[in-house]
Amino acid sequence: MIHIGLDFDDTLMDTRKSIVNVYNKQLNRSIMFNEVTIYEISELYGQSFKDFQEFFVSNQDELHLIEPYPFLQETLSRFANEVKFTIMTGRPVEWMESVNKWIKENDIVIESLCASQFPNGKIECAKLNGVSLFIEDHPAHALAIAEGGVNVLLIDKPYNQECQHERITRVRDWQEIGKILDIIVFR
Repeated sequence: MIHIGLDFDDTLMDTRKSIVNVYNKQLNRSIMFNEVTIYEISELYGQSFKDFQEFFVSNQDELHLIEPYPFLQETLSRFANEVKFTIMTGRPVEWMESVNKWIKENDIVIESLCASQFPNGKIECAKLNGVSLFIEDHPAHALAIAEGGVNVLLIDKPYNQECQHERITRVRDWQEIGKILDIIVFR
């Protein structure tokens, strides 16, 4: 059975768009999401990482009201008998309750969930769990995973345009991911 690692934020749902919307509302700003080309959204609002962490913790319920990406649920369900899907997020363990709640509320078919709080990040988590393919959006994580010998499907985002590696395949969306999995799983 193929084991696929899944990032959570901006891979299963548009977390960054939700963050921009909530920040705009709270700080009375009007930053347009489609203009955001950097990964650290808090910098656009003059917020430190510590400020962002506090913002995230106090707004988790509102931030997670967003729907899964189109075709995500169908793709995971279609391959559930042939593929083991594990969410491996870089989120702190303290933020995992909101992940679990979102997964249940949106009927996301996964085998397991882990906060990859390993010294070497997600690649260590992926290798310990026998992952052969990882679906990711974050450029640094994608590159580390690829350099660690695991193939990556990188969801195309404005902030990851410079990310390239022979083990990284850029994809547009979950519909395209489903087509690639058809080839991998049913060849």
